[in-house]
Amino acid sequence: MIGKIFLVCTLVGSVLLAGVSIVAYFAVPNMNPAMADLENYSFKQQIGETTTWQVKRRLDNDSNVVQNVNQFDAVVRARSDETSTLNKQLAEMGEQQQRVNEERTRLKAEYTQDLQALQQSIVDKQAQVVSDDRVVKEASADFQDKAVRSRETRVKSASLRQDVIRVRAELDELRTEEYVLVTQRRNLVEQLLRIRLDSDVIQDRIDQLQQQLQIP
Repeated sequence: MIGKIFLVCTLVGSVLLAGVSIVAYFAVPNMNPAMADLENYSFKQQIGETTTWQVKRRLDNDSNVVQNVNQFDAVVRARSDETSTLNKQLAEMGEQQQRVNEERTRLKAEYTQDLQALQQSIVDKQAQVVSDDRVVKEASADFQDKAVRSRETRVKSASLRQDVIRVRAELDELRTEEYVLVTQRRNLVEQLLRIRLDSDVIQDRIDQLQQQLQIP
């Protein structure tokens, strides 16, 4: 597209230059208004045997375009240089546009790749979220199951502690009863020994009495 525009502008400029040359061949008009229109160029009249003109570019460090020409040729050369400069700028713009298009194509390809990677990342993240949610649910169910078993264990432990306390109380009671029985047995043994001693004493006394009764 830019190339076509460049060709059209070149063709138009050539036609204009040809027309200007034809007009200049038959008549030489006053070129001061045309010089005033060329704001980017400076025109300097040089008076001598013949009047000549020098043309320089204002925006290019006053670089010389042409000199020692008549007023008409000065304007024509300035206009031709302006056309050439515009065509050159147009060509540069076309190259810049091409580079911009290439960069846009590259960025679009990268964007497409990034978009695909982002979409894949979203899919992966969603799958990860589903997996994590399943893991969390399983962990929650396991935690609840452990909590129920822990509560049951605490209830059983409390019941066992009560049983242990009851058995200890019964054991203490049995120990107390055992102590009482041992004490009673000791007392009974002592009483039995005293009875036996008394019985032995009585028997000895009976034997003595019998002996005394048998003496004439």
